[in-house]
Amino acid sequence: MSKMILSDFDGTITVEDTLVKILNTFAGPSWHRIEESIKREEFGNRIGLKKEFSLCNPSKEEIVKVLTDEIEIDPGFKSFLEFCNRDGYQFNILSGGFSLCIDTVLKKYGIKDIPYFANTLNFKSTGLEIEYPYSAEECKECGNCKTMHLRKFRSQGNVIIYIGDSTTDRCPAKFADLLFAKGELEQYCRKEKIAHIPFHNFFDIRECLAQQVTLDVEDYTQLHI
Repeated sequence: MSKMILSDFDGTITVEDTLVKILNTFAGPSWHRIEESIKREEFGNRIGLKKEFSLCNPSKEEIVKVLTDEIEIDPGFKSFLEFCNRDGYQFNILSGGFSLCIDTVLKKYGIKDIPYFANTLNFKSTGLEIEYPYSAEECKECGNCKTMHLRKFRSQGNVIIYIGDSTTDRCPAKFADLLFAKGELEQYCRKEKIAHIPFHNFFDIRECLAQQVTLDVEDYTQLHI
């Protein structure tokens, strides 16, 4: 049975959320009210993202510059990828953000050939347009249905290890064989009593996996980093 790692991007692989950085730079403070509505589950991320990005209209070049200049990745991420390659873990990114952000940040750090699934940000004369190529009919919440990807990979015979930090990770967190959580996702998991391992960075996750952590739920819920 293959070992598949599915990881969120913003705030997980990156130190700072790229969407937050873009909105804080170009949209002004009003977008925070929309974000709070998403967290209160008044509407889903799919609707909320379009509402938030309707408040700004930067060029592609402006966004790329901000991301290149100001976004950093987790200090342990590159060595974690080396660990995955060496120890036979497949690695995929599942993002509630945009492919442009992933491409820009990974290029900055010289990281290539990581499979990912993300939303698309298009630049039109009338403003920004968001496309959701990986939405699911049965899910009205997220533009990129991470649980859909998780189920697909599991049906191919993979054990699923999930890594995340935010609201778009809540649903897949419920179905992972092994879950690493931090930030808002960790708080959610504690509240909902979802088994998880807290982490601070990818050094923590590498150390945990290197110790041959069992995928038995009763075992890993007792672990703490």
